[in-house]
Amino acid sequence: MQDTAFLFDYYIMWSFGALALQGANPYDEASIRATLAGLDLVCNHPLCGHVPWILWLYSLLALFPFDVSRILFFAIMLSAIAVSIGWSWRFLKEEHANFNLTGIELAIAVLAFSPNINSLRWGQTNPLLLLGLIGFLHYRRKGDERSAGLALSFLLSKPHLVLPLLAYLTAYWIRTRRASAFVYCALALLLQLGMTFALSPQALHSYPQDMLRCMEISKAFHMPAFSILLPNLFGIPALYYLILFIGISAGAVLGLKRNSEVTKDIYLVLPLSLLVAPYTWSHSYVLLLIPYLDIVWHGLRWWKSLTLAILGIAALVQYWLSFTQAFGVDVYMVFIPITILTLQCLIRWSAYPLRAGTCKDRDP
Repeated sequence: MQDTAFLFDYYIMWSFGALALQGANPYDEASIRATLAGLDLVCNHPLCGHVPWILWLYSLLALFPFDVSRILFFAIMLSAIAVSIGWSWRFLKEEHANFNLTGIELAIAVLAFSPNINSLRWGQTNPLLLLGLIGFLHYRRKGDERSAGLALSFLLSKPHLVLPLLAYLTAYWIRTRRASAFVYCALALLLQLGMTFALSPQALHSYPQDMLRCMEISKAFHMPAFSILLPNLFGIPALYYLILFIGISAGAVLGLKRNSEVTKDIYLVLPLSLLVAPYTWSHSYVLLLIPYLDIVWHGLRWWKSLTLAILGIAALVQYWLSFTQAFGVDVYMVFIPITILTLQCLIRWSAYPLRAGTCKDRDP
């Protein structure tokens, strides 16, 4: 099988966990390729591991034979997306006093959002990150800092995707002196790191080198992020770091702003984070589900027929890009975070009726 196989990325994750269980270095590319060969999979591009504090999950799945574990993994991720959709609907209903997105409208919106399908198709853990994000937003609003911090730790299983968001939250917590969630998140990450160290002490030592290697490798790919696209387009490698710096700085500045609407800010910072991520693929855009559904709801309230037509066209474009040439056209999916960021800006600052609704998340 080639690197377009169904659940391709899960093959790598399972190999990652299997090597850790064997006491080998899970970041050794040669060992990963050897394990993949045993699964009858050929990978034609460089491999990158994930952060060490998520290793416990991959090791747990690797306790099962691969054919069993991939079915289990797919079921877990499918359930995570289903739960995320339900939680998103409830979250938006709490946020907007007049939120009335029907079940049919929700189904159409979800089907028109291809990152849901892409995450499942490639065998990604992004649905767990989405659950962590929604859980963080929900528990933070309820004032449950401990649960919010634990949920945030799941989101940080791919920290490179949310660097401006982390800058925003850090600045916000410093300004408001409400760092309890941060403390609980740090404790959860330390616990997971301890589990990783118990499984594979080599992982903690090898990860920093692997991370730097992956950042260099990513520059050669046509990834759907400004941090990759613009340096390649203009032939200026330094733009890679400049764009990342600007994105992180923007998140921090927004977090320092007084009387902020935290949820609304996160709706802006999330697509910004994905646009400036050091490396990413379009299946990571599943994290944009909540701001996306927020936009859909506003659109249906404003111009229902036009919104449904746009959703249909967007779905056709997304799925065509997703399944025709795999890696080759993924770069064009960058229009998703650009569109969501633009429309969220319009919703927030426009004087048009899009602004209707009651915000329950204003920073005191």
